[in-house]
Amino acid sequence: MIDRTKEFLFELFKNIPRQGPGSEKSTLQALARIKLPTRPHILDVGCGTGNQTLLLAKNLHATITAVDIHQPFLDILFHLAYHLKPPGRIRTINQSMDAMKFPANHFDLIWSEGAIYIMGFENGLNVWKRFLKPGGYMAVSEISWFKKSLPAQVKEFWKSEYPLMKSVQENLKIIEQLNFLLIDHFPLPDSDWWDEFYEPLQERIEVYKKKYKHDLEIISVLYQTAREIDIHKYHSDYYGYEFYIMQNP
Repeated sequence: MIDRTKEFLFELFKNIPRQGPGSEKSTLQALARIKLPTRPHILDVGCGTGNQTLLLAKNLHATITAVDIHQPFLDILFHLAYHLKPPGRIRTINQSMDAMKFPANHFDLIWSEGAIYIMGFENGLNVWKRFLKPGGYMAVSEISWFKKSLPAQVKEFWKSEYPLMKSVQENLKIIEQLNFLLIDHFPLPDSDWWDEFYEPLQERIEVYKKKYKHDLEIISVLYQTAREIDIHKYHSDYYGYEFYIMQNP
């Protein structure tokens, strides 16, 4: 049976620039810390509609494999990638990130913006590492705690939404324990949450409140999403997305 709530969330997030916090500036800032071969093989995990995938393709002579579990997202990316020159640099694959079928030691770079939380930071790094060449890089953005002392409503909200959420320092320790070499890490600015994610999402929430005003299940999802936006609006100094760049020694 199709999870109706999950399908609606895909619909809600489909036509906004990004499916999570990020920006061209932050993507390029992370990319600048990585030294790749002339024609690298890149894996973009949980690519969504591929804003960052296209940016990587425009800045690198790379072959990029973009993976997502939602075909309509991949269809949008495929259409946009078709107009890139030279063509054929991006291929899309409908595949779950926890069951990817690629050869071991295959990619020069594994990229994932705002998606590794689906598996959990430690599990995601551990599972994906097998696909990375020796000396290859991994760059992921992950929602992380910035402070130890948290307001009750913030703590309870994210305990429900993402119980595996950890602090920046805890994630750095995980990187070390998995024998990665830490290259750099930095927080995404608050504008990365609003400009291409929360502001267009708020507009869509208002549209769907009218469209589904008699559907209590969908209205509940919309109000929970709006609550997430409000939590961040007033408490963004306690948590945010951190970009982690690391190398497989």
